[in-house]
Amino acid sequence: MTSTIQLNSDHTKIEVHLSGHVTGREVILINEDLMNHLDCFSQVWNFLEVKTFHVSAEELHKIALQDRTFSIHSNIKKLAIVGTNDILCDIDKSYEVISSSWVGRPNKFVSRTFGSMNEAYEWINCDEK
Repeated sequence: MTSTIQLNSDHTKIEVHLSGHVTGREVILINEDLMNHLDCFSQVWNFLEVKTFHVSAEELHKIALQDRTFSIHSNIKKLAIVGTNDILCDIDKSYEVISSSWVGRPNKFVSRTFGSMNEAYEWINCDEK
């Protein structure tokens, strides 16, 4: 897997690009790095170049716990997940159940899945107009 994390000039938006074969453990490690950017208002996770994504239920639960912690300590309002893979959509649905029901994610931020970066950024930027 290769990954890059980009911040806009005022550090309010984070973009995470992933490619190749990705595991839940790798996403957990990236999430740990993102804890250094508590001023951000949005995250966009780009899975468009991911060939496979393997994540266990335990890892998905850990990711949801990380997101809850991040949302408590940060300014995050929106998290966009971009990908066209059917597996990604199923994982996103499972994540929503885990994060909102089991972990008790605060209603402070919303996550959505998109098929393109343009769609994701239209949604991310809609409150700014």
